[in-house]
Parts: sequence; structure tokens; C-alpha cells
Amino acid sequence: MNNKFVRVATVIGVTFVLSACGAGNGQDNFTNGSGGASADIASLEKGAPAYADTAVTAEQAIIRNGDIALEVKDVSTTVAEVTSLITSSSGRIESSSLNAEFQGSGPSAYIVARIPEAKLDEVIAAVSELGQRTSLNLSTTDVTLQVIDLKARIDALVISRDRLSELMAQATTTADLLAAEQALSQRQSELDAYQSQLDYLSSQVTQSTLNIAIVSNSTSITSGLSGIGATLNQALRNFLQGFESVILFIGSAIPWLLVIAIFYITSKAVSRMVKSRKLKKSTRT
Repeated sequence: MNNKFVRVATVIGVTFVLSACGAGNGQDNFTNGSGGASADIASLEKGAPAYADTAVTAEQAIIRNGDIALEVKDVSTTVAEVTSLITSSSGRIESSSLNAEFQGSGPSAYIVARIPEAKLDEVIAAVSELGQRTSLNLSTTDVTLQVIDLKARIDALVISRDRLSELMAQATTTADLLAAEQALSQRQSELDAYQSQLDYLSSQVTQSTLNIAIVSNSTSITSGLSGIGATLNQALRNFLQGFESVILFIGSAIPWLLVIAIFYITSKAVSRMVKSRKLKKSTRT
């Protein structure tokens, strides 16, 4: 037998046997009543998927997303134009927010859109024409290996599930039936989980996410003027506060200045009196 099929069959057989062990002794009766575990594995070998061939023929799975930022004159009008552009491209708006002007900052909007991957470049080019594009970022993620692995697991589980359904129909005892139902339920749960993961990756590959940030081109001017005004206002406040401090200082110093002035005038007067007396004495002599 081909070595590749032997390896695949062995993996499937081991998975089947491990699930069967959880059912206890009843599982042994179940496999014996169905022709033995070796016969079941042999039957699975014939229908086992060729994993190597799947990897060779699988299409490349790439997730592409983008981020774009625009400066426009009228944010509200641009939001309406972007929404119309997305819907006309078979896409949809997942979320949208519009922020009004606040404290000198102009209005802005943020849109998250989902569009077919094949139209991503076309939509980006059209959106760029609606204003001045300030930034553009594109990202790609290769999920080919994840998709191949999930498909291989799903194929193996489908084969195992179908075989368990056949063996359950052949069960002759209650223990055999319960063991088969338990193993079948486990296979189906695993199959559903892997299928959900595959569906999610497939949707990410076929549908791209485009994040669109829109701001008013007057925001920078408004912010600049607001900044200048705030600076001038603060400078005026600082000047007035400094002037007030000087006035307060002068007001508090006036009493001391008066004392100093009185002391100075008094000392001058006393000095003149002393000099006058000395002059009179010298004249008499």
C-alpha cells in the first residue's frame, strides 16, 4: 500500500480508536460486532483524503485590508459620498461615526467598510478622489496553510463521521449503539468547529476591511488660529498679573518709603542745625 495512504489511515485510525476508548468496554463489543477495528481502519484507508495532493492544488488564500485618511472641505458630504461608493461596489458599512467641531478642532468621521477583495484597489482609488489623501496603508496576510489544514481535518472528520453512521446502523446491542452515538457526537462537534473556522477565514479572504478616516482641511488652520489666540491671551494674563504684582508691591512699600523719607528729612534738618550752630560759635570767637 502506498506509504502516504498508510500514514493518513494510521492518523484517522488512531483518532477513531481514542474516541472509542472513551465509551468503555461497550466500544469493544461495538467494534467486534462490526467486523473488528482492523476492518474499520482498512475501510477508512480506501476513502482517506490525499493531503499532499490537496496542498498542491489548493488556491492561495490572502487576506487584504486597508487604512486611508482624507482631508476634505465638507466632512458630512464626503461621508455620504463614501457610503454611496461602498454600497455601489457591493460592499457594506460596518460602522460609521461623525464627530462635530469641538474646541477649535474641525469635524471628523470614521468609517469601517467591508468590500469584495477584488474591488479593494478600485474603491481606494475612488475614495482618494474625494479629498486630499494624507495616508494609505495596505496589509496582506497569507492564510493558505491554515485553510489547507482546516480542509484536511474536515475531510478526515467527514469520512470518520460517515463511517460511524454506518457502524451505528449495524449495531446489535444497546452498548454498541451508545458507543457509536457518543463517538459520532464528538466527530460532529469537531467538524462544526473546524467548519466555522474555515468559513471565517474564507470570509476574510473574499471580503476586505477598509478603515476610512475623514477630517476637515480647515482643522489645522482653525487649530493654528486657536493656538495663537490662546498664546496671546495667556501673554496678556501674565502681563496683567505682573503689573498687578508691581502695584501691590508699591502699595505695600509706600509706608516704609514714607518712614525712610521722614528719617532722611529729619536727619538732614538736624545736620543743618548742627552745622549752623558750629558756624555761629566760630564767628563769635
